[in-house]
Amino acid sequence: MTMVKMFAGGVGLAALAGAAPTIAQINPASAAGAQAQLAAQQCSTAVEGRLKSSDYGALSVPGTARVLTVTRADAEKRFVRVRGTATSGVPAVAGTVGSVAAAAAPTADLTFKCRIDSRGRVLELDVDRIK
Repeated sequence: MTMVKMFAGGVGLAALAGAAPTIAQINPASAAGAQAQLAAQQCSTAVEGRLKSSDYGALSVPGTARVLTVTRADAEKRFVRVRGTATSGVPAVAGTVGSVAAAAAPTADLTFKCRIDSRGRVLELDVDRIK
């Protein structure tokens, strides 16, 4: 019974960890790293807002368009540039088994980049399809 509880707890933790986008190449110990991390979170929120308000896929499953990863956040003097990947929620494989697999592990079919100033305002936001 203890093993079942440990397994269920691990699955729950993995689900929570998978819900938030991962942020790569940021050193939060430095002032620039903390600024880049905050900018990455603001950019991710702006991208998810755009994905939910725009139609990025006629076949997308409602509520599945989201940011997957922030691949880069570069802090400069006056602004931070953030880049990453997202999913539009369109299943990658058709069919019953493919839909379940696509829902379990969404594929990145969009890239985004944004520029955020030192006050936290989103200056630019581009979302493009991966070709």
